[in-house]
Amino acid sequence: MEKSITLFINKSTPKKLTEEIVITKPLKRLTISIDVEKDEYALMGYIVIRDEKNRIRFQKMAGYGEKIISIGKHAGDTTISGVPGPIGAGTWTLTVFLFTEYIEQKLGDLTFPLRFHISDRKAQITETIGKSLWVDRHYREQIWLGYYNRKTFYSSRKRWYKGDFHTHTHLSDGKETIENAMRKAVEMDMDFYVPTEHNVVPTGWIDDSLLILPGVEITTEIGHCNLIGIDKMPERLPEIMEFNQEPEIGEYLHETIREAKKRNWIVSINHPFLTIWKWKYGEARLSDIDCIEIINDPTYTDAKPSNDKAIRFLDFLWQNGHRIWGIGGSDSHNLAEERYEGASLPSIAGDPGTYVHCDSLTPELLVEGVKKGHIYVSRFCTADIRIESEGREFLPGDKLENCNRTVKMEIEVKGCSQTPEVYVIVNGERKKLVTDASQEGVRAADEVAFREGEWNWARFEVRTKEGDFLLYSNPVWQGTKKAAFLNYKEALEVFDED
Repeated sequence: MEKSITLFINKSTPKKLTEEIVITKPLKRLTISIDVEKDEYALMGYIVIRDEKNRIRFQKMAGYGEKIISIGKHAGDTTISGVPGPIGAGTWTLTVFLFTEYIEQKLGDLTFPLRFHISDRKAQITETIGKSLWVDRHYREQIWLGYYNRKTFYSSRKRWYKGDFHTHTHLSDGKETIENAMRKAVEMDMDFYVPTEHNVVPTGWIDDSLLILPGVEITTEIGHCNLIGIDKMPERLPEIMEFNQEPEIGEYLHETIREAKKRNWIVSINHPFLTIWKWKYGEARLSDIDCIEIINDPTYTDAKPSNDKAIRFLDFLWQNGHRIWGIGGSDSHNLAEERYEGASLPSIAGDPGTYVHCDSLTPELLVEGVKKGHIYVSRFCTADIRIESEGREFLPGDKLENCNRTVKMEIEVKGCSQTPEVYVIVNGERKKLVTDASQEGVRAADEVAFREGEWNWARFEVRTKEGDFLLYSNPVWQGTKKAAFLNYKEALEVFDED
C-alpha cells in the first residue's frame, strides 16, 4: 500500500485540510512519513488520523519530533500519541489543522509544501507509547483515557510534593523528547509531571517513575488554559482547532470549560498577562476557574512584569471574594543548553516548582489537593508553612470556621542563596516581616486577626532584596463576600481602573 499527499500551506490556506486514505485490506501497520523543509514549518500543522470507523488513531503537532509516524497493533510499535490496534480496511482520513498562531508569526507571505508518504512498510520509530498505555481502545470517535488509573499509588508519605503543571515536549512545539523531559524532571527533584501540549491529548507515557497526570493546553486566539487531570479528549477540541479565528471560538471555549467542571478536571488560566498570549476570553465565569498561573516561565524575556501583574490580579480577586488558587508552570519549550535573550538560566521543567500537600501521592489525591488550594509555588527554595488557630493546624487553601480568632502564621524558607524578604498579605494589605536565621534558612512569623462575619484571607510571599519572585503560598480564608463581578472581563476592567 503506497500513497503520497502534498499540501501547500500559506496564510490563505483553509485551517482544516483533509485527505482520504483508502486501505483495501487489513494491514499490520500504517506508516506516515512527513517531509517538510524546516522544523519551524512543521510547527504550523497538527496531524489527526482517523480510521475506517472515524475513530482518532493519531494526533500531534508535526513540530520538532520525529517525522516518521507508525500506528501498529501494539503500544511498542505505535508512535507516542497514537492509538494502537487493528489497521482495518476502509477509508481512513488524514487531517491537518493549521496552528494559526505560528502561521501569523513566522510564515509571512511564503508558501511551503507539506508532504506525506503513506505505506504499510515497517519503520524504525524512536518515540513509542512505551510503558503506560492510557487510551481505551473501545472508545467512540474521540480519545478516552480509560486505562489511566487515578488510584495508582506512588508514595505513602504525608508531605509537600513537587511538580510542574505546564510543560511541552515533541508532542507539540517543545524541543525535548519525552525521555529527556523525564530525565530532567528527575534531576529537578519532581514527584509529578503534567504534560500539557497545545491541543494534543497524550495516549500514554514512556516512563512511570514519576506520577504523570494527563493534561492538555487548550490553545486559542483568545487565550490559553490548561485542563489538568483529564480522562478524555475535550468534546469541542476539533472545533477549537478548526475555528480558532472565528467568532464561535468563544462558545467552544465556554463549552470546554463547562465540560471540565462537569468531569472534575482542573481549569487553570495560563500566563494571563503575557504579551500576545494574554487571556482575552472575558466571558469566562470566575466560578468556573480553579487556578490562575501566577508564575509562568520566569526565564522568559517578558516574564517578570506579566507574572507580577498576575499575582496582583489574583490578590485583587481574593479581596473581592473569589476563591481561585495560584499555580505555577515552567511552560518550558527549550533544550537545557538554550537561553532566552537576557536570561542566565535555562527554561526547564520544575522552575518554578509547584508544591501540593497530599496525605499520600496518587493522581486522585493530587487533583484533590489542588482543588483544595493546598499549594505553594517557588523558585530555588522550599518552605515549611505552619498555620495555627484555636488549637488547630491548617494548610494554605484551608477554610477556617467563622469566628473571631487569631491566626498564627509561621514560615521557614530553605535553600535561598541569600537572605530573602518575607511578606504576609492580609486582606490585600502587604506587610514585611522580620526574619531570623534558622538552621536551614530563615524564619518569619506573624499573628493576624480574622473577624467573625467578615471576609478574611492571608497568605505568604517571599522575594529577593531586588524584588524578584521566590515563593507564593495560597491563602487561608474565612467568611464570605458577595463579589461585584462574575466574569473575567468585569474583574479586569475594575482591576485596570485601580
